[in-house]
Amino acid sequence: AKGGSGGVLQFSGIALAGLTHGGEGTLKMAPAGIAWKAREGARVISISCNEILKLFWLRGGRGYQLKCVCKGNTSHRFEGFRESDFDKLDGLIQQLELASGTKQKLEKVAQAARGWSWGTGNVEGGSLVFRNDKKEEVFDILLSSVAQVNVGTKHELALEFHTDDTALATDETLTEMRLAIADEEEAEQLINAVRAKADT
Repeated sequence: AKGGSGGVLQFSGIALAGLTHGGEGTLKMAPAGIAWKAREGARVISISCNEILKLFWLRGGRGYQLKCVCKGNTSHRFEGFRESDFDKLDGLIQQLELASGTKQKLEKVAQAARGWSWGTGNVEGGSLVFRNDKKEEVFDILLSSVAQVNVGTKHELALEFHTDDTALATDETLTEMRLAIADEEEAEQLINAVRAKADT
């Protein structure tokens, strides 16, 4: 991380994480907001502070992630931070005036580290969040990225995702996910909640 003038932080080697794992780029954080630019291609993400509701710190597949939850039930994940970057980011974030109008700290997310593939799913804001029995987050899915919601059987939820037309040919993209839900009533409630928030 490089510290710049006027409270600007710059991080190289940061990838856009989520359904499409794009190439690496550079992330800049300043009092005005966050900007990420891909190293290859023209992909740019700009988020002003007045759009940001909350910022979270969590483990990712390639180091640590900064999860930015924004107005309108959207979020962005930036991956490739080192553990030592937390204090720098937290220091700047505490100075930012976010959409809530209050100063906030960078919140660490308690995550499940076991390889279990079960938990309880709930719609929280604009995301489908799965937690284990210890209430640790297993994974989440941004519902605005869901293009189609189908029921395979009484106990199966099938999600199809929007195609990212800005993804590079070398990017890995998740296109579909199927979830098995043991309890029929719970499955029906979850399917209806997902359908109400999905971008179908």
